[in-house]
Order: sequence, then structure tokens, then C-alpha cells
Amino acid sequence: MSDAFLYTANGEGASAIAMPTPLPEIIGQWQPMRLAMARETPPEFTRDEWAYLLAFIDADNLTSVIEQTFGPILTKTPPKILKLYRPRGSCALWLPNNVNLLGPLSLILLSLSTNPVRVKAGSTGRNLSSAFVDFCVQHLPEGSLRRYLGKEIDVQSFDRDSKKHQDMTQEAQVRIIFGSDLAAEAIESLPHPPTSIGFSFVDRQSESWFENEAVSDECLETLFKVFRIYGRAGCTSPRRVVLIDGNKKQALDLRDRLAKYCSRREVLPQPAIASNNVMAAQLAKARGWNAMTTKNNELTLAAGPSNLMPIEEHMTLHVTWATLEEALIELPENIQTIGHVLKHSSDPKWLSAISRSRIKRFVPLARMHHFGPEWDGFEFWRSTFEVVEIAR
Repeated sequence: MSDAFLYTANGEGASAIAMPTPLPEIIGQWQPMRLAMARETPPEFTRDEWAYLLAFIDADNLTSVIEQTFGPILTKTPPKILKLYRPRGSCALWLPNNVNLLGPLSLILLSLSTNPVRVKAGSTGRNLSSAFVDFCVQHLPEGSLRRYLGKEIDVQSFDRDSKKHQDMTQEAQVRIIFGSDLAAEAIESLPHPPTSIGFSFVDRQSESWFENEAVSDECLETLFKVFRIYGRAGCTSPRRVVLIDGNKKQALDLRDRLAKYCSRREVLPQPAIASNNVMAAQLAKARGWNAMTTKNNELTLAAGPSNLMPIEEHMTLHVTWATLEEALIELPENIQTIGHVLKHSSDPKWLSAISRSRIKRFVPLARMHHFGPEWDGFEFWRSTFEVVEIAR
């Protein structure tokens, strides 16, 4: 390893991050990709997915990953270093079948650690990881990042019974698992180095909390975009919208305003999705929901009290109402993200509510899908580095 150090500082003091390639240089090498990505969208990606990746590799966003984890970057060598961070070693990454974009996002983050990575792509989902790596290798200029993606990233797809799972766990110093509870338990039970660490990000649910006075047309547009990209399949997608201290009239109004926004779009969903949405609306009405489909049956919107049986179809969004205390009680055991639209999100009552809940992320609505170095309450990206205490 070369003596390429990046110095940071936080409330605990100054740290040095030792890398074979300086972190600012890696971030800089990602930037030419933005021009190539702006010109061409590979057929494996939707336009929304590609736009999200384009924003994710922005230099400011990648720099924020470092500063969020280690503290602000220093321009001069500090007189006293309290901690040294160095890449921990090989990482193994298991990806889910439903949220395909997690692969490219994770690989971008892991590229900042320079650790070699073996990836098990979802066996039934789209393998966006391979498609993204191939695109990068073709379009990146010569340099350490291109060599890293071409040589240190190994993406494979195999079934759940394959012995390759054990090959991955036996070699990896860091295990990162996205998938079902059963899959994570099975992988973690395989032999792995005693000094290795593992992170299991398993089945989670999310929802949105609105205050009616804060709902704007821009908010409805954001809600549509946030829900549409994954539907109910994504762990960060809102399964329902809860109007805090709202009522039936306000829920119906929000549903109708969202439907009106959708009516301005000229989109034809896949026939199977449209058919399922018609069926979902009929079932929702039978269960007591005020349900409707949007233009061309793109979505099903169902408004009603929270004690009604929900509809589990992929593109069904529920709109309900509750007091803050009721909303807390009704949170599922596996709650992850609350995407909020609030008048004053800094009000202490929200902090108090979060502290009494199992919520892992409490973020503005537009940030529900934003992936970062902390997930489900774990600093998984920082853990791809070893920490060495420096005492003088």
C-alpha cells in the first residue's frame, strides 16, 4: 500500500485514512462517468434508475459519504492523529431480487473503500450490477478506478443451494446481505473467518407521515415518484400514507389530488400491472376502502381507516389517518423508514416519537430511497475499514 492518506476530524479528534489510491482521486475518477451516463442509458435500466445513479456519483454526494462517516476533510496534516483507518479486506455482497438498484449503489460505495468485492446477484431479479460494471469499464478513462471495477469486482448469479455461498463467506472479511430473514440466517451460519464481520439487511417496511397543512402539489409529485419506482416491493417504499391528526375528508382529498396529478401523464403500464390494479381496486372496495385506479390503471389508490385489511398488490398505495400515538402503535415490527411531509420536522415531539419506536430512518419524503453509508442503524460502510488506535 502506498502512503496515500486522507485526513479528517470530528469531535473525537483527527484521523488518517490510508488508501492505495487517495479517496479524492477515486471520487474524481467517477466524474467523467456522468458525461457518458448523460448521453446514454443502457437498456437494462429505467430512466429513473439511471438518473438516480447519475446523481449518486456526483462528487459532492460521494464526498458527503466520507465526511458523514469520518468527519470533515482537512486540507493540512494535523499535528496529532488519534485513529488510523485502512481497508479491511475482501467483501462479499448478497443482493435481493426485488430492489435491483441496490447492487450498483453498493458497488459505488464499496469502490471508495478499494476492497475487492464478490457479488451474488439476485437469482430472479435484473442483474443491474453486471450491466453497470460493464458500462463503467467501457466508458471510464484509463486509471485505478477502471482497473478496480474490471479486476476487483466479481459479479455472479447462482441458486440458493450452490456451494459458492460458502466460497464467499470463507474468504470475506465483511459480509453484507440484502434479502429475506431466512436467506440471511442461512448465509451467516456458513463458516467465515473469526475476525470477519457481517451485516444482514432483511425484510423491512416503510411508510410516509404527512401533516395535511404541509401537503403541496410538489409533495404529491414527489410521493408519486417515490412510490412508483419500486411500488410496495422496496423496503424504502411507503406501504401507506398516514395523515397525522387528519380525517377521512382529508384522506379522500389527498387521494383525489394524487389521482389528478397522475391523469396528466401519458403512460401505458404493462397489461399485467394494469389488470392487477383493476382487481386490487375491486378487492379494496369489498374490504371497505374508498378505492380507485389512476389513469390507464397505472396505480391503485385506496383511502380509508387504518383498521381495514390492506391490499398487498404491488402498485397499491393506501391513504389513512391517525393520531401520532396511534401511528406509533400501528407501526409494523419490521419498520424501517418514515418519509415525512411536516410543517416543523424539528419539533421535539417528532424526536420523542422516534425515540419510542423501532424507526430506523426519519427523513423527508424525497429522501426515502436515498442509500448511504449507514443503513438500518448500522455503519456498514465504515466497517469496511479497520480502525487502529494511535496513542502518543
